[in-house]
Amino acid sequence: MLVIAELLSGTFYLLMLAVAAFGAAGAAYLEQPFPTQCIVAALLGAIGCYGVHVYRAGSAGTRMPPIDAGMPASFESWHASWPPR
Repeated sequence: MLVIAELLSGTFYLLMLAVAAFGAAGAAYLEQPFPTQCIVAALLGAIGCYGVHVYRAGSAGTRMPPIDAGMPASFESWHASWPPR
């Protein structure tokens, strides 16, 4: 469910939380106690989210601004098409 939510939202934070949940599931498969599963999930989630944060902060300056940012808009005519007839 977290992976599907991540695909709909477009951020990588939910993907890192899905990886953390998968890691906790792996710990459960290895028959680790519940507190160990929680620690694995918390560590993987924290490390993953921090990694995404660092990556996004480092690449924020290299993003290209939108082509039409700050440009005035002019409308030649207006066609009211809502609600459709």
